[in-house]
Amino acid sequence: MKIKLAITSVVVALLWLGAGTIDASPISLGNASGFAALSLSGNVTLNGTVTGPVGVAAPGFSFSAPGTGFTSALYVNTGSTIVSSGTASSVNQNAATNSYLSQAITDANNAAAQASASTPTSIFTSPPAGNTITQSAVGNYVYNLTGFNFGSGTLTVNAPAGSTVIVNIATISSNSQVTLNIGGGLTANDVIWNIQSPTFLNQGGGKNVTGILLAPTSTVTVNGGATMTGQVIAQAITETGSGVIIGTGLAPIVIVPEPASLSIVAIGAAALLGHRFFRRRKSPG
Repeated sequence: MKIKLAITSVVVALLWLGAGTIDASPISLGNASGFAALSLSGNVTLNGTVTGPVGVAAPGFSFSAPGTGFTSALYVNTGSTIVSSGTASSVNQNAATNSYLSQAITDANNAAAQASASTPTSIFTSPPAGNTITQSAVGNYVYNLTGFNFGSGTLTVNAPAGSTVIVNIATISSNSQVTLNIGGGLTANDVIWNIQSPTFLNQGGGKNVTGILLAPTSTVTVNGGATMTGQVIAQAITETGSGVIIGTGLAPIVIVPEPASLSIVAIGAAALLGHRFFRRRKSPG
């Protein structure tokens, strides 16, 4: 019983050290999985509505939310500025946040690279018939759109509940407005739209995206009438007018104290438990 208690305490301490996010997307987004909107190397300007945490991950940029549509948690690198935080539920800007955001940048870029390197189920060198891709069986699907410019198109992917989908889009025209839909039982965090080359997405009325928009080298603007449901992870993010970003399927963000101090606490706790265990074991009776 005493052995089990000692082991359990050490395991709990180690889990505390590694506390992070739970990720249900097709490819792990790591620390990036908890944000409704995350800029990796650019500004975030909000004049619409965002439901869910927002992050400005890199130093040298800014966050601005002059309206009152932003009421969630804000995470900003200490090297970036907060022009206006709107009515954020919390503002996090410290060394621990920096560490978390730095890892979020790495995790997002790794996810994009992993998505690009995934073995494709199908490769489309021209738009799919009816701008729709449908699967009838549960599975993990990867579609590569390459050899043509996606432009301001519409694409719908359908698959049964329990499936995951990655769509690698090689090129989209600058200032395009795209509609990316899901159906057939898929949820927003089952699908990653991986934008592989730098571009400017300029979403307007009715040009909605459902799923995880992963665009590490692109700027995304969400104008009035456009809704992004899932996550927006991009180089920079701007929201104007009545634009809407709705975070869904987000894992809780857990920012723990500095790793060095946590290690000392965990090691100390484990040593103390071990010392007490062996003392009692040597005691008579």
